[in-house]
Amino acid sequence: NKATLSKEIREKIDSGDKYTLEEHMAPTAASVFKEFLRSIPEGLLVNDFYIQWATIKKDDLHGEKIHKIKIILAKLPPTHYRMIKLTISLLQHLA
Repeated sequence: NKATLSKEIREKIDSGDKYTLEEHMAPTAASVFKEFLRSIPEGLLVNDFYIQWATIKKDDLHGEKIHKIKIILAKLPPTHYRMIKLTISLLQHLA
């Protein structure tokens, strides 16, 4: 059962046990990771910045988008910024 397996993985991680992706199917690991991201109280990208994030897509110039993203990232709590960097690194590794 996927839900039971996800719960077991969460418990293992929460207890501080070492966990590697190879131990389980990637979809199950991805499910646990998505659940973790959803559990962040104010959201990984921080709900207070929602309007600023949403307006970025309206910019036509790529350079302007990058500039605005950097400004918002600088305002994020350090733990959120590090988690975003780690998530992007993980996604690059998996690609």
